Amino acid sequence: MKIRLIATAALMAAAGSSHALSLAAIDSARSAGTLKEVVIFGASAQTPMLAAYLKNVVCAGAADYDEFWNDASGKNFRAYSCTMSIASGYPKGSKLLVIKRDKDGSIYGVNQVANNTAGQSMVVSSAACSAYNHAVTPAATCGTTAPQTPIAGISDVEPALFSKAFKIGNAANQYLNQPDPASTDDAGNAWAVPTTAALNGLDIASAGQTIFGVAVSKTLRNALQSAQGLTVNSDADADMPSLSRAFIAGALSGFVRGGPVATYANWSAVTGVAADAAKNVVVCRRTRGSGTQAVSNAFFLEMGPMADTAVGMLSPVASGAAANTDGTPVPGLVVNEGSGTGDVETCLGTTHTNDFALGVVSREKDPLVNGKSYRFVKIDGSAPKQALARTGAYPFVYTSSMQWRKTTNAPDAQTKSFLIGIRANAVTSNKISLYASSEAKGGLLASPHKWQVATDTCGTATDADDAIYGSCVERIDVGNTTHNPGSHVYGVANFKTTSSAPLHIVK
Repeated sequence: MKIRLIATAALMAAAGSSHALSLAAIDSARSAGTLKEVVIFGASAQTPMLAAYLKNVVCAGAADYDEFWNDASGKNFRAYSCTMSIASGYPKGSKLLVIKRDKDGSIYGVNQVANNTAGQSMVVSSAACSAYNHAVTPAATCGTTAPQTPIAGISDVEPALFSKAFKIGNAANQYLNQPDPASTDDAGNAWAVPTTAALNGLDIASAGQTIFGVAVSKTLRNALQSAQGLTVNSDADADMPSLSRAFIAGALSGFVRGGPVATYANWSAVTGVAADAAKNVVVCRRTRGSGTQAVSNAFFLEMGPMADTAVGMLSPVASGAAANTDGTPVPGLVVNEGSGTGDVETCLGTTHTNDFALGVVSREKDPLVNGKSYRFVKIDGSAPKQALARTGAYPFVYTSSMQWRKTTNAPDAQTKSFLIGIRANAVTSNKISLYASSEAKGGLLASPHKWQVATDTCGTATDADDAIYGSCVERIDVGNTTHNPGSHVYGVANFKTTSSAPLHIVK
């Protein structure tokens, strides 16, 4: 009997692993024209969600699933393959390869899709990748890229926010959520802010909600713990220190500096240590065009709710030693920009680990899980936790979007159905609960219109998953035009979501 059980287990294991899609199988299916290859550009904060959905829902778990990364860190490109275990747009049994570009963040999921232009994408094939090994993650590294026009994009906020113009001082028409318009993208295209017509040509809808947090170097975390009477070097929730939203906004806009400079605040204001006034303020931030940077601009600097520094909006500090917009050096301020979330993590946890450094990181990253040497802090005494975020007690929450073109280079019927499945189902409360990755779970909330029991309210969530992962709040459009198209009924009225609005309790 024991031998029979062992043999049965071996057969089951072999049957499961036979559905994994190796590089050779990818090559074969591509050559035969049967490979379902889907290229998605955009928000790095949404990649753990996409991976979890594909692995646990579409691909039926680790035995039938592989990941391919651009290098050992996988911070710029990742891809996911399997033989599909369910029908989702494509028939069950289809050979699926989803390639996701994280490099440079959300803007590539907006501009390249809206303007129908190519960007560099990872090439996944036997010739372009290292030796395949299903037993490890990644199963291979694929360091080759080639220009590719994405079929869909994901962004941390609605596409229109990236096309919104701001006035900084006397300079109008500043697109600070776009890369430098004088530059080109990495496929050689001149940057062009999508027009209203181009945005109207997109099929856009909200995907889910993302919780963001303020992360700091452990050196700064420990100093704040000491100042606030907490246990120094403790990772317990009870010992998480806090910074005020106003102080963070000042740091991110250049109004907190080392020196000391008499007209500016400095670190001693929050540590109580006079010597800390001389310490540099290190800002670890994303490049222009990053969705994380866009939500940081909106939440802390009021870029979106406002559009002009003359009425109270702040502008973000630029990178390098010459952080002033006029090119003059800013003493006591160091700004380190990176194209991906991983760059901010490296800045906080490695490059500036011994400095007082801070930045914004989505809560789908968790240093207590991934072993990185940075830590999250509270904002105005509220911790970046789902239980607080879902009720509005922690307000740094934004709605992501997923989009594709309606006409030229629009997805075919099967691909569109597959994409709709991601957009509609990847961030529901019951799907989040299925995800094995605690990192993927930790930063997500199901939008209020996606609850398992639609008629429940925040205080009467009868579904166990809704009670943990169902958001009760939304940033709803009450007149702003930079929204995610697609109305949701809250109470007796229809509303669209917009990152330029404050949170409203809608459940």
